[in-house]
Amino acid sequence: MTLAAVSIFCTSHCLPSRGDATNVIGVNFVGGAYLFGGTPMGAHEEAGFVLQQFWNNAAGGSGSMSLEGDSVGSDSHAIAIYYSGLKLTWAAGSGYGQTPIVDAGGNSRMMKGYLLGFAPTTGSPGPGITITVVNVPSAVINTNSGYAVIVYFDGDNGTDDNVQKITITAASYGTRSIYARDKAGVNFSGAFKQVASSSVADLGTATPDGDMAIFGGLFDTEFTLTLTQGSSTGNPQAVLNGLQIVRLDALAPQLTAPLITSSGSASGTAAVAFSYILTAANGPTSFGAGGLPSGLSIDPITGVISGTPAVPGAYTVTLTASNIAGADSKTLSLTVGTGWSTTDTLTGTTNDLLSGSWIDSNHGLMVTYNGELLTTTNGGQTWRLLSLGLTNSFQCVRGIGSYEFVSGSFGLIAVSGDFGQTWTFFPSNRTNTFYSLSLLTPFYGYAAGSGGLICAYDGTQWTSQATGTTVDFFGVVAVGGTAYAVGGGGTICRWNGTKWVTLNSGASGITFYDVAFLNESFGYTVGSNGAIYRTTDGGASWVALGSGTTAKLRGIRIADLNTAWAVGEGGVVLQTTDGGAHWTAISIGRPANWFAIDFLNGRGIILGSGGSAYLFQQSGYFVNNSPVASVLAPVDGASFFVCSPIGISASASDSDGFVSKVELFLGSTKIGENIGGSVSVIWTNQTLGSFTFVAKATDNLGATAYSAPATITVRLPPTEQLRTLGLVATNSFEFCLCGVTGRVYSVQTSSNLNIWTPWQTVTNQNGVVPLIDGVSNGVARFYRAVHP
Repeated sequence: MTLAAVSIFCTSHCLPSRGDATNVIGVNFVGGAYLFGGTPMGAHEEAGFVLQQFWNNAAGGSGSMSLEGDSVGSDSHAIAIYYSGLKLTWAAGSGYGQTPIVDAGGNSRMMKGYLLGFAPTTGSPGPGITITVVNVPSAVINTNSGYAVIVYFDGDNGTDDNVQKITITAASYGTRSIYARDKAGVNFSGAFKQVASSSVADLGTATPDGDMAIFGGLFDTEFTLTLTQGSSTGNPQAVLNGLQIVRLDALAPQLTAPLITSSGSASGTAAVAFSYILTAANGPTSFGAGGLPSGLSIDPITGVISGTPAVPGAYTVTLTASNIAGADSKTLSLTVGTGWSTTDTLTGTTNDLLSGSWIDSNHGLMVTYNGELLTTTNGGQTWRLLSLGLTNSFQCVRGIGSYEFVSGSFGLIAVSGDFGQTWTFFPSNRTNTFYSLSLLTPFYGYAAGSGGLICAYDGTQWTSQATGTTVDFFGVVAVGGTAYAVGGGGTICRWNGTKWVTLNSGASGITFYDVAFLNESFGYTVGSNGAIYRTTDGGASWVALGSGTTAKLRGIRIADLNTAWAVGEGGVVLQTTDGGAHWTAISIGRPANWFAIDFLNGRGIILGSGGSAYLFQQSGYFVNNSPVASVLAPVDGASFFVCSPIGISASASDSDGFVSKVELFLGSTKIGENIGGSVSVIWTNQTLGSFTFVAKATDNLGATAYSAPATITVRLPPTEQLRTLGLVATNSFEFCLCGVTGRVYSVQTSSNLNIWTPWQTVTNQNGVVPLIDGVSNGVARFYRAVHP
C-alpha cells in the first residue's frame, strides 16, 4: 500500500473542524443606509449581539431575497453558507430611514439604517413593518431548545418617545409580543440594550426602552415578524434595523444567567382579576411560578401571572427565570384579600334584628322580634320605624317593587303595596309562626313556618300546601318554577309543580335555618353545628362542605357561582369565592349573633343581636342602581266595561346602564314582554272585578324592579247587551252576554235579520256569559238574546 501525502493550504477564512457548527443568519435592512450614500456591510464585517461576520444586506423598503448564514467557528473569521429555500420577504409601509449615529462600521453600520412604519399626522394607525421568513434550516433549530430571533431597532431618536409592538407569530410557537420604547434623544451607543420579554403592555413613557429584543424557543420552519406603532409623545412609528436567527447555544456565550428584578411582594383580591409581571435582567427565555393559588397561572414566555384568585390567604410563590446560561429564583409573598368592606349602620333599635331585605339600591327593610319594622330609602345610611299596630313578633320581611311583606307569630302575613304606608292583613285561623317568606313576583310566592306549614300565594290569598311532615320550616326560597324549604331534622323539601317532595339531604341531627339558590340547579342551605350543604343538580344530591366552624349558621346568600356568604351566631361570617370548596372566616365590627344576610345588585347587609347591622361591599361587585318601571296605561283606578279591549302599556329607564326588557303582569300571570324600555298589549277580560297590573324591568346587568301597581275595575255596561270579542284562533266567533244576574236568556241566530233560530239557552249566573260559536268561513251570522 502506498500512502500519498496531501497538503491543504488554509487561509484565515477557513472554518475550523467542528462536528455541530452553530449557525447564525443575519439580515441588515437598508444595507447600512447605503441608499443614502452610506457603506453597506462588508462580507466579513462583524456585528450583532451574537457576533457574526456575514450579513445579508436587504436594500429598499420592500422586497424578497434568499438568505445565507454564518457558521460560527472558534476563530474570528468564518465562511458563508447558503441554505437552500431559506427566504425572507419584507415590506415597510413607510419605506426606510437612517439614524444620526456615526457609521463606524460593525454594529454602528448595522444600526445606521432602518425600515420605517409610521402613523400619519391624523393619529390613525399607519402601515407597520412585516417580515416573513420561510424554510428555516434544521441546522439552526436546536433539538432541545430550538432557536431565537433577535430583533434590532433604533430610530432617529429625536424629541419623541416612541413605543412599538414587536410580534412574532408561528404555527407551533403561537403569537408573542414585546412592547419596546425608542427613547427620545438616546442613540445607539455601541452596546445593545435588551428589552425584556416580560414587557407585554404599552405603558407609554414607562415602557422599558432599548434597542434589541429576543424571542426564544421557536421550532417552526417559518415565522412572521410584525412591528406596529404604539403610543408616542409625537408621531408614532415602528422601526427595524436588523434581525438574527440563531441557535440558542450560539446565544448562550453572550448571556449570563437571569436575575429576577420584580417585586418580592404582591397583593390581590379574591374573585377579582389579578396581574403581576415577573421581570428579570440578562435575557430570560422562560419563566415559572410554583405555589400559585387556585385561579392564577403564569405565561412561561412573558412572565405574566394572571387570572382570578379564588381563595383568600397568604401564599408563598417560588418565581423562576431561566435562559440557556442558567436560572434565578425568588420568593414572592402573595396576599389574596377577601375584598370585604363594611360600614356600621345605626338602626335606631337595640332589639334583635331577625330578617332584612333589599328592594333596590336605595330601599331596604328590617324587622325585629319585638314587632318593629324599619325601612331605609337611602341605601342604609339612615333607618326609620314604621308601625303596623301589631303585637306579633316579626320573623321575616321581604320587599319586591313597592310591595312589602312581613310574617311572624300567630299566622301573621301582611302586605303593603305602597312602601309600607298602608297594610293588608291576610285572615288566618292558624297559630303557626311563619319564619320565612320568598316572593318571585308581588303576586307569587311562599311562606314557610312551624309544624311543617307551607302556604302558597297567588296574589289574592295564601293557601296551605301538604308537605307530609310536621317539622318546623325555617327557610324557603322560590326560584323559577320551583321552590325549596328547609328545617328541622335535616329536612329539605322541593316543590315539583304539583306537590312538596322530601329530598335526601344526607344530614342527620341538623337543623337547617336558611336556603338560597342562584338558579334551579345551584344552591346552598346552612344550619346548626356549622353545617353548609350544596347542590348543583336541583336538589337531587347534596354535599356537606367544610365550614371551619361549629357555630349555628342562620343565613346564606349567593352572588354568583363562585361567591357566597354565610352568617351565624358568635359573630361568624364566612365567605367562599370558589363555589363552596373553601370558606374563609371574616371578622367584622362588634361581636354579635348574626341572624340574617341579604345581598342585591352589589349591596349587602348583615343583621344581628342588639340592633347590630352592617352594610357590606364586596370587591368586584359595584352597586348597580335598579331600573325604574311604571305602568303608563291604564291609570290606577280606571274603570272599563267587561269584554272591552283595554290597552296596557309600560315603560322603564335605568340611570347607570340600559333597560334590557320590560314585562307586564296581571297578578302572577305574564301578559306581555318586550326587549328594550317599553311594552304594550291589548287585554280583554270576560270577568267582573278588580285587576292589578305591574311592570317588571330588567337592566343590562340583571337588576330588576317592579312598578307601582295599577288597579282597574271591570264592570257591567249600564244596559243588557251582547259585546263582540271577535274571531278566535280556531275560526270561531266569541262574544259576551251582559245582563241581569239570575235571568235566563235565549240566544238566537239569523242569516238575514228576519228569521231567527234558537241557538242556546243560558242562565246568567254572575252578570257575564262568555259565548263561542264555531262558524265556517264566509258564513254571515247575526246574534240576539231575548228573555221572558
